[in-house]
Amino acid sequence: MGKDFFDYRVPADQQNIDIICSNPPYSILDKVFELSVQFQPRVISYLLLHGAMTPKRMQFFTDAGYGLSSIYTTKVYAWYGMAEAYTFTRGHDWSNCKIRFDRIVHRLEDDKPKIETPAAPGSLVPIKTK
Repeated sequence: MGKDFFDYRVPADQQNIDIICSNPPYSILDKVFELSVQFQPRVISYLLLHGAMTPKRMQFFTDAGYGLSSIYTTKVYAWYGMAEAYTFTRGHDWSNCKIRFDRIVHRLEDDKPKIETPAAPGSLVPIKTK
């Protein structure tokens, strides 16, 4: 934690990395993906904007020995729309990929609608949101 991914080195007393999980900067996705497979973790999982995982990028992971094991689609209100969590597992058979989704609009703390509170404690007044 708190270290630049590109400066990270596996400690000599550690055999390998088990999982890489992140929401990487979109401007350098390919560089992040390349370094991720160089570390050879068992699992690589990234949260990306919808459409960021292109067929060319999926082929890159396949060529590196990783199969797509799951896609989870969701929406985070503050972002530009739908997002997907892609999980690749080393040696995984793509035919067993799980695709899941939710219909929840996830909001960051600053993006939550303001809620009007009832006038009197315990009153049964409908609460309105923006």
